[in-house]
Amino acid sequence: MQINRKNTFSGEVFHLLRGVAITFAICLFGYFLLVVVYCLPTGPMEKNVLDSCRIFSEEGVYPELTGIETSQVDNSTDALMFLIASYPSMENVWKAAAGVERYRVEGKDPVETLLYIYEEDGKDFEHVSYSRYWHGYLVFLKPLLGLFDYGGIRFVLMLFQLSLFLLIVLKLANKRKELIFPIFFMWLFMNPIATMSSLQFNNVTLVTWIAILLMVYLEEQWKMELSKWELLFVVIGALTSYLDLLTYPLVTLGVPLSLWLALNRDSSMGFKIKGILLISVFWSIGYAGMWAGKWVLGSIITGENVFENAVEVMQVRTSSIVEEDQGVTYWEVIECQMSIAGRYMFLAVAAAGAFLTFYSVKMKKLDFQSFFPYVIVGLYPFIWYLILKNHSYIHAFFTYRELAITIFACCVYIAVQCKRKGDHQL
Repeated sequence: MQINRKNTFSGEVFHLLRGVAITFAICLFGYFLLVVVYCLPTGPMEKNVLDSCRIFSEEGVYPELTGIETSQVDNSTDALMFLIASYPSMENVWKAAAGVERYRVEGKDPVETLLYIYEEDGKDFEHVSYSRYWHGYLVFLKPLLGLFDYGGIRFVLMLFQLSLFLLIVLKLANKRKELIFPIFFMWLFMNPIATMSSLQFNNVTLVTWIAILLMVYLEEQWKMELSKWELLFVVIGALTSYLDLLTYPLVTLGVPLSLWLALNRDSSMGFKIKGILLISVFWSIGYAGMWAGKWVLGSIITGENVFENAVEVMQVRTSSIVEEDQGVTYWEVIECQMSIAGRYMFLAVAAAGAFLTFYSVKMKKLDFQSFFPYVIVGLYPFIWYLILKNHSYIHAFFTYRELAITIFACCVYIAVQCKRKGDHQL
């Protein structure tokens, strides 16, 4: 049988163009949603920000909620998000949604700025723009901030995250119960106390949960239709870029991708490798396309050169310089991540190694072939750390969560192999 490579190539090109078109549509729709929430009055939000000052004052900038490093939250960025959401812009809503202005006080971090302006009624501040990000979280934060203070919003997000997790478990309990433990262990690794208490960390976590939930519900209908999975990952990548402020975004690719491998456990090696490649490309189209879309849209609407500012920041984040004259090596970046994630990484990798050894002895052969796709996905965080050395080193207290991909890939592989062995014994 002769394969028509021309038709195959043209089909993939069509899918790529469709992915770009979907990303463009999400850009426009996302901007429209921001315009809508910028129409909301900021008066009620300012009152709830004032009520929230007590929590920010008591907890500080980077508190460890349970006394361990993985429970450290980023109140600095949460305060920044509050300053943006409650800012009473004098611009028209179209420009305000693209420019994303906020208050800034020289020499003060966002928590101190929030307390100075709202609690101390300070007047010595300036107005600055933060236009290189989409700040899509404002679509939810602005309405919530009009109704609740910081504690109330944390409670709402906690309920939402727990509800999604429960729905996933209930769905998997029918046919894929072996995947419940990998998801639970991965969630523990990310420290749910921190992810449910931080607005900054909630964005990526919720996108990941929603992606997993959609995948387990769509598995039966889509089966091996790779083109449909590609489009889903375009949307996942775009939503990640839209909502996230560069925390641990690769989790929304690597974790669902490991799940996709498990859902297609009986597929050929060639199909799995092709799927890993294409799904990663399509996620990147959505993720990078949304970034580019914001820079173009922001530059056109605000008249600022958003591209120039974004490129400058990218050069810093991808450099090896962490202070004025201090550089950091790739291995120091990895060591920094491992110092936080060490015990969990050791448990997952040791479990995978022990299982491989036991399975190979029992089955009289090493099962490297089925492990290989999971190894590829499990290496994704280490590629990310290589590219973003500065960002990963400075913000290791949350960038360590990229390793959730490696943890999940190891645990899913073990679960799938145990399930296959159990099926053979029936």
